[in-house]
Amino acid sequence: MNPKDANEKEAFHVLIKRAASKVSKIATADIVDGYYDYLKDFPFDLIERAINRAYRNRDPDDIFLLTQMVSSLEIEKAAVQIVEEESRAEEARCPKCKGISWLVEERKSGQLVAHPCECLYDKASKLLMMKNKSTRDRMNARCWGAIVRSYEAYQKR
Repeated sequence: MNPKDANEKEAFHVLIKRAASKVSKIATADIVDGYYDYLKDFPFDLIERAINRAYRNRDPDDIFLLTQMVSSLEIEKAAVQIVEEESRAEEARCPKCKGISWLVEERKSGQLVAHPCECLYDKASKLLMMKNKSTRDRMNARCWGAIVRSYEAYQKR
């Protein structure tokens, strides 16, 4: 383990222990290591925001949940929600395609041809960097991978 990983892991330990203290729980080293093993592929700042989102997503009327620490699955779900929201916001701001992620060009022959916009490539890259645990996520990653490859081939022309 290099020093950067050790510092990141220590910061992660502090983050999880702080999350546990929100509900008056104590996170032991074993618990924190379990969270780290499950969430280590996500960026640290995203995990921090996802923990806060996961607590906010809980039903305020469920007294039992309000006394429990957020699970790694709740954190993962919140992280995916955050990334999807940020991706949608970026797509909407794209001046080239106006958020549809595809550009249509007319060839000299009059034929219309569609090709992916750069914003679609950026979105695909973000999703591919995320941890894909479920089968649906892996299938989405394969589709996005195909889009990225077609975009790269288009750029080489």
